[in-house]
Amino acid sequence: MSTWTLLLISSNKSFCDAIKEQLKINNEFNVIDEKNLPSSLDINIDLLILDIDCSDSTNKKDLEEFQKNRFKIPIIILTKKNNNLDKIINDNSTHYYVKKPFRFSILISRIRSQLRQHKKNSLTIGSYIFQPDYKLITNTSGEKIHLTEKEVDIIFCLYNAQQKVISRDTILRKVWGYNAKITTHTLETHIYRLRKKIEHNPANKEIIITENGGYKIIL
Repeated sequence: MSTWTLLLISSNKSFCDAIKEQLKINNEFNVIDEKNLPSSLDINIDLLILDIDCSDSTNKKDLEEFQKNRFKIPIIILTKKNNNLDKIINDNSTHYYVKKPFRFSILISRIRSQLRQHKKNSLTIGSYIFQPDYKLITNTSGEKIHLTEKEVDIIFCLYNAQQKVISRDTILRKVWGYNAKITTHTLETHIYRLRKKIEHNPANKEIIITENGGYKIIL
């Protein structure tokens, strides 16, 4: 099972610790909290959970700055305010409200739903249209190139980083999970096969670039 990385921002330590413990139970999520935010800037974050009632350091400007620098990811806002659930508060970034108090099962369901939805969207990568849900990437001539599940996960992982370098270890963890039998050679083999499918000239890489101990994708 792939592991999703979530960033949890809350100034309420007991609340934060309780949410973290619950999210870690089935090893589906890797949870980073606010105190680790500086180091998390080099980590591929899949979803932000924002406890907006408690975090006195977080406001709309902070939220916009986070998205500007961190790329577009789904954001779930935990709040006591009378906001409608599933409300989209701006055109380019999707924010979902979960009103407190809530059952933890509701939060888990919302997290999974938003991660799935985020993965379903058609994404533009250079001259290609990438459709993760259909395991397809389409070139400008309309040719559909079929991808394996791991190839989809690799592209999606790199895409979310918005041209930032992702380390091999990070990609291995996110795509294969914590499996000691999987090595960097496995990743390199998948990258090689993926390049043969999508690079115009695999010898002259223009889309998936090797750099500083990892990879990045050119959008």
